[in-house]
Amino acid sequence: MTDPVAEDSFPKRLIYKLSANVLGVFLSFFQAGMVSRALGPRMYGDYNFLINFFFQLLGFVEMRSSTFLYTSLSRHKTKTSIVAVYSYLAAGISVLILLVPVAAIMFGVETAIWPDQNGFVVILVAAAALVIWYADLFAKVCDALGLTVSLERTRAITRIILFVGIAAALQWNALNIQSYITLQVAAYVLLMIVLGRILSRTSAFAGTSFHPLKIDMRSTLGDVVSFSHPLFVYTLAAFVIEYSDRWVLQRFNGSTEQGLFSLAVNIGLAFNVLVNALHPLVMREFSVAFEQKDSERARRVFDKLIRVSYTISAFFLCYAAVNADGLVRIVGGQSFEGAADVFAIMAFLPILNNYSLLSASALYASHRTRLLRNIGVFMTPLSIAATFFLVGPREYGALNLGAVGLALKLVMLEFLGNNIILYFNCKMLNLHFGRHVVHQIWVAGTFTATAWICRYVASFAAGATAANWLVVMLLGGFIYVGVSLVMFYLAPSMTGIRAADREDALRLLKQAMARPQSAATGNPPIP
Repeated sequence: MTDPVAEDSFPKRLIYKLSANVLGVFLSFFQAGMVSRALGPRMYGDYNFLINFFFQLLGFVEMRSSTFLYTSLSRHKTKTSIVAVYSYLAAGISVLILLVPVAAIMFGVETAIWPDQNGFVVILVAAAALVIWYADLFAKVCDALGLTVSLERTRAITRIILFVGIAAALQWNALNIQSYITLQVAAYVLLMIVLGRILSRTSAFAGTSFHPLKIDMRSTLGDVVSFSHPLFVYTLAAFVIEYSDRWVLQRFNGSTEQGLFSLAVNIGLAFNVLVNALHPLVMREFSVAFEQKDSERARRVFDKLIRVSYTISAFFLCYAAVNADGLVRIVGGQSFEGAADVFAIMAFLPILNNYSLLSASALYASHRTRLLRNIGVFMTPLSIAATFFLVGPREYGALNLGAVGLALKLVMLEFLGNNIILYFNCKMLNLHFGRHVVHQIWVAGTFTATAWICRYVASFAAGATAANWLVVMLLGGFIYVGVSLVMFYLAPSMTGIRAADREDALRLLKQAMARPQSAATGNPPIP
């Protein structure tokens, strides 16, 4: 027996996404602490260098076709034949990804591609990256069908199981790269099994055939190619930029510096709660709005939610940047102390990621992929040159700043690239570009200055001694929260919400507590 696709309201999906991501933040901090301490900077750097490579390679090979899967299924929830077609495409991608490390080892070029890495571990990480990618595909299908509540419940349970498994391995002194990868694979396989069970019970997949002769392979693959082929250059550019960043750091500074950089990146990403919750939901809202040719709805989604998410991320991460030394000490311990300066810079990257991710989602949903290609062509040579200048060795005229240099490059280029995308979106949606740029600078600058003042006040109150660093950070945090709440009340425009919109916020909460809508009922408007 199948169940109808009962679609939850946007506020309810958002709150479940946000709640699950908040849980994920706490688990990620403790998990990162356990893994980084067990592996140490060198092995932690090796793992992150490899997993990042295969994630970027997957992004290039699939050319954002999984985004087409998500947006198309969001527009037409009954058109599940695209899932059947994509399953064959995914199988081909999997074979290609696994062939890369095998071929590299056969031809003896693995150390040139992945300096100082073990061939077996390279293959193991490639397989793990594929499993995580497949789990993300299952999640995209659930989100597209409006099954976000069930998805996030399942994700939360598997995150807890993975956390318990890592803690047990650490307790038994069995946590290393191989065991960590094995635990991740087991957790994501479990996630896929449960999500597959949830999807199989929906009416959307009732009677859907996965036999190649019973589905319109030619037409659907044509649609996928039409969407993705303009992104060949864009995804290639993204892969080249990310790979060159990590390779230059690995080649000239080694695995330990890679580990310091990776820890800073992972702490920043763990903080970025709201954008992770909003990204798939906003893309779905854009897809529906563009399908219905409702430009006013698309404008409301973009103008309001993108500024709200940016402000909330800035609220957390600006304070984290000011207290980078304490956070790195908590998560990584003394062996990662060198990551403090890196994280103080990298903390601003996830803040800017709000605009780039959510802004790019509007281009994906409207299928304006050629524009993304052109932006990628422009940014690639600039990014590679900046990386070499900041990270490369002094004998080649570079500054040799290591992880700090790479962090500086990423923040500067992210600000430039996301505002280029923002400009074209504002033009498409008839929004004020300058207001969004000023909002980015004003909000980040205000929160950073406030965090510094609160830290100074807390340091003065607690006594500025080395032993009081945790007390200073916690006391400063309480002061910072209080001051920020006053700022939100006096200047609600910081969040992109007018004072008159406070009633709408209460209405959002009421909608979030409501029962799921029927499949025939439209989404409530974004206030």
